Amino acid sequence: MAGRNGATVKTDPRGTWIRVAIPTLMSLLLFFVAIFFVELPNFREGLVEQKKSGIRNVVQLGIDIVHRQYKLETAGIISREEAQKRALALLATMRYGPEGKAYYWVNDMDGVMVMHPYRRDLENKNVIDLEDITGKQLIREIVDSVAEEGGSFVSYYWQWQDEPGRIEQKLSYVQGFKPWGWVVGSGLYLDDVEQEMRLYLRKQLWTLLGITLIILLLGGLSIWQGVRADRDMARTAGMFRAIFNQTYQFIGLLRVDGRLLRANQSALGFLGIMPREVVGKPFWETAWWNHSPDQMQQCREAISRAALGEIVRGEARHKNFLGELRVIDYSLKPVRDEGGHIIYLLAEGRDVTDWKTAELALRASERYSRMLFEQAAVGLGVVDGDGRFTDVNQTFADILRGRPEHISGTLISDWLPGGTRERDQLMQADSMDPVEKWMLRQDGNVVPVRIASIRFEAADQERFMFSVEDITDLKQAEEELRLSEEKYRDLVQDAQSVILRWRTDGTILFANEFAQKLFGYSDEELVGHEMQNTIMPEADMEESMAELTKTIAMTPDNYHSTEMWNIRKDGQKLWMAWTSKPLFDSNGNLTEILSVGLDSTERRKAQDELRALNEELELRVEARTNELKESLESLKKAQEQLVESEKMASLGGLVAGVAHEINTPIGVGVTTISYLQQKADEMDRVYKDGKLKRSDFEKFIKLSMESSSAVLLNLSRASELIQSFKQVAVDQTSEERRTFKIKQYIDEVLLSLRSKYKRTKHEISVSGPEVELDSYPGAVMQVLTNLLMNSLSHGFDGVEAGHITIKTELQGERVVIEYADDGNGMDEETRARIFEPFYTTKRGRGGTGLGMHMVYNLVTQRLQGTISCQSSPGNGATFRVTIPLGPKGGKV
Repeated sequence: MAGRNGATVKTDPRGTWIRVAIPTLMSLLLFFVAIFFVELPNFREGLVEQKKSGIRNVVQLGIDIVHRQYKLETAGIISREEAQKRALALLATMRYGPEGKAYYWVNDMDGVMVMHPYRRDLENKNVIDLEDITGKQLIREIVDSVAEEGGSFVSYYWQWQDEPGRIEQKLSYVQGFKPWGWVVGSGLYLDDVEQEMRLYLRKQLWTLLGITLIILLLGGLSIWQGVRADRDMARTAGMFRAIFNQTYQFIGLLRVDGRLLRANQSALGFLGIMPREVVGKPFWETAWWNHSPDQMQQCREAISRAALGEIVRGEARHKNFLGELRVIDYSLKPVRDEGGHIIYLLAEGRDVTDWKTAELALRASERYSRMLFEQAAVGLGVVDGDGRFTDVNQTFADILRGRPEHISGTLISDWLPGGTRERDQLMQADSMDPVEKWMLRQDGNVVPVRIASIRFEAADQERFMFSVEDITDLKQAEEELRLSEEKYRDLVQDAQSVILRWRTDGTILFANEFAQKLFGYSDEELVGHEMQNTIMPEADMEESMAELTKTIAMTPDNYHSTEMWNIRKDGQKLWMAWTSKPLFDSNGNLTEILSVGLDSTERRKAQDELRALNEELELRVEARTNELKESLESLKKAQEQLVESEKMASLGGLVAGVAHEINTPIGVGVTTISYLQQKADEMDRVYKDGKLKRSDFEKFIKLSMESSSAVLLNLSRASELIQSFKQVAVDQTSEERRTFKIKQYIDEVLLSLRSKYKRTKHEISVSGPEVELDSYPGAVMQVLTNLLMNSLSHGFDGVEAGHITIKTELQGERVVIEYADDGNGMDEETRARIFEPFYTTKRGRGGTGLGMHMVYNLVTQRLQGTISCQSSPGNGATFRVTIPLGPKGGKV
């Protein structure tokens, strides 16, 4: 090399070697350090983390399978046993891994092995103390870690897959499923990781050897650096290619204009195609998108947005190689260089069809469960572990006279008379059969209910489902049935008439005490014997009995009346007036006949005497015809008087009907008090004789209480009937005046009368302001009761679904109550006479004509108000009642 002065300058060849060797050796040394101290540890750590992530995802998939079966169980579609069997069957057959031998196992939190595909000998056995070759109690560690963390990794030694004789170190991930108390686990063998590391290290050593040979052969720093860069790039590309192709996700690399540069094996395998079929084409024209114009447009728009720097996410429908339409969750992300410029677009996707299907099924199940919850005919309420309502349906709220949103958040003990004590009883067991209890309503009243409960878990929290059924009507029906049975029993046994129940062949099935006394037979001598051999004359009785039975059976809807001779045990004959009713079974066959008889012997004798007397009178009348002609004028006057008497007799018949209504409770009361007097005399006699026992005295006390209750009940009924049938204003000095709210009181009256119209489709509404007044609530109740019964009996006769409106209005110092129905209405004559005593349009069908007259007297005299009526045929009836607020006025 020439210098400035033209002399030749020799260069030291070792300097060139050093300049080449030192960077080469330093780079080679750095390369060794990077490989053995950086890349290999990072690769191993990344490989282990990748394997652990995969194992965690696999176990989560198993948990999802178990949870899907649990959802079917909680929805009531299958039982828990069936759900667990199906979950275990699915997990037992699932395999994965390079050789397809990786598996799941399941044990419970007590250490019992529920399922193990390669160790069937351990299934259904408690292996909590099972140890591996190092002495580690692996099952106990698994259970403890799940109990503390819910899921974790556990390392231990275990047989190699399905080879019991080969023991290897294993890393498993376990996760608990709390609703069933299960632990689901799966794992990998660390020998697999080490083998992959050895393969990777072998590759790296060969790579290093190749690079060293290239360096030695080329002998130049620049060439060696270029070769090294190429080989590093190739190695890196191979690594990325392996990751690129082995991931489960669909990955594609696009140019910015949308043309596909590369697609991984998962994406190609989805369609079953080769790379050459799609690489180089616009992404939207590939087989993933071109099956639908809408899908192609969606892809084109997403690429345009991603090319501008936006990360685009969405869902698409792609057809796989089987022609199945699958749901793909995709994203498009811009890839930038070091300068921030977009050089590629990265497309990613994953098949979420199964997740979507499961999600839709879960949502449908939740909607169905919610619909069943909301529309259930019984009240349903959900309570948390603290006894606080988290949800109630409308039926539950209606039973408690509240609203669902007001009940939710309250404590169940707030609605129980026994408070926390009753709450603890209801929540102490996993399930409780229906029991009858009382619950508090929002208005402070109590309601009888039938309540049952079951414990369950939701969102890892304890819950109780309570079902509540209002049994008010049932209790009322039971009470009415009991009273009816008592009344019927007393009526039959104490009746002053013959009561028989007999079969169609004449065999007597029942005879009351009066019948036994009248005919002179004991109960054993009548019951089970034929009437023709006891109380009926024997002559021609077979034919007469058959004809009588046939005649009675032909009148199933009416009572059959007849009069015939009967015979006593002593042979004495007597006339009996019989009223009979046929009784049929569920198939319409005549089985029994109920007959009630009265002794009419004296009446028949009187009729015979009257007949003889009439014959005698006819002879006398014929003899005295002339005298009668002279008295014709007098007879005419007598006839007029007789007409007037007939009118009075008609009125008397009505009064007699009223008296008959009163006679029954009075008769029962007299009979009961007579029976009590008899028992008192017997008790007095026993007491005086010194033979009184404690049991006799207790029986007498019980009899006295029952008799007193019966007498009070019947006399109270008689008193109510007498008050109801008074022709003029009833003396109500015993009723008290008090202050009350009229609208609230109307609601209470309607509630007490609900049994009168609850089985109809009629509706009643109350509106208007709340008004407080000082008056007689008893009189107001009687007015409303009679108006309501008038609507039900007359206004809605033949009307299936009627409407009644009750409005309140404040006018100065008076309150106006407007009662209106949309029933049949009245003609002008009926409306004008509506308040007259004894006027009724249902004479002979239960109407007395006193109801509206009593309303008029109560309003005008007791309440010191006025009442008016407006009505026309077909337009219903409106009653307007005006009463003062009180002696000193009232307030709203």
